[in-house]
Amino acid sequence: MAYEKEINLFLNKMKISKEDFEKSGVEWKTLKAIKKAFKDNEKQYEKIAFTYVEELSGFENVHTVRYRIKDVDHLLEKIIRKTLEGENDITVDNYAEKITDIIGVRVLYVFKSDWKRLHEEIKKRYADKFSQNPEIKLKDGDSEELYKGIKNVEIKKGIYRSIHYTLRHTSYDENSGSEICKVKVEIQTRSIFEEGWSEINHKLIYKKELSVDIRDKMMEISNILCVLSGECDQLGELLRTYKIEESSQERDDLKKKSISATEMVDIMEGCLDIPVQRKKEKQSNKRETQ
Repeated sequence: MAYEKEINLFLNKMKISKEDFEKSGVEWKTLKAIKKAFKDNEKQYEKIAFTYVEELSGFENVHTVRYRIKDVDHLLEKIIRKTLEGENDITVDNYAEKITDIIGVRVLYVFKSDWKRLHEEIKKRYADKFSQNPEIKLKDGDSEELYKGIKNVEIKKGIYRSIHYTLRHTSYDENSGSEICKVKVEIQTRSIFEEGWSEINHKLIYKKELSVDIRDKMMEISNILCVLSGECDQLGELLRTYKIEESSQERDDLKKKSISATEMVDIMEGCLDIPVQRKKEKQSNKRETQ
């Protein structure tokens, strides 16, 4: 094989077995052509990403916007994986449309309920570019109450929380008006608490080589942290209700929503699954005698 050394270096780097690569049927020359096309378009992808970052930063309730362009080796690895899963027609001409996260944009908001206003703004601005319905990804066991009545979305349960929008983007030459490139852009939105958990999980566990015992222990801790991030979102919403309101009726409503110290301990016990030490209150109208 003409490129055997190059192929082996790539497979070792991306932790792909030779058997899986051969089983995929993807030709190395096709992957090299895709890599070259990607490199040729990379500056254009950066320019597109900057455009979305600038636009989304101006939306209401947005805390932070950042982006990343997919690493080219991870792109090739994903093409092999998707081919193994049955998608056999990824070529140099269509890879940027078949792979939906070459450009990834992450939008963060502070309060969990901020998602709805942001969702409406994204729909208003980009609905004509949607390549599929937005996906609301929730952790197994999460309530769907916050998303009731929202039309044309798909709710999926899994291991993390995020809302995904996949857009078709076409760039045109400013002078001639001719098409420069087509690419998919994935916008993800989530709360800052969920982003904190996600970053820790991604840096320490995701696609990392770990022994079975260590991975199991780290996943257990990560799952607790994920639950806590959800509880922090709820407590953030609770704190928001204590904002000083103008009308007396609104202040009365806040009193009804107040939380006791005992209820706070119950929340912590629920997410940690361990008892939290608390003082027992003893009430007696009788004086104890010896």
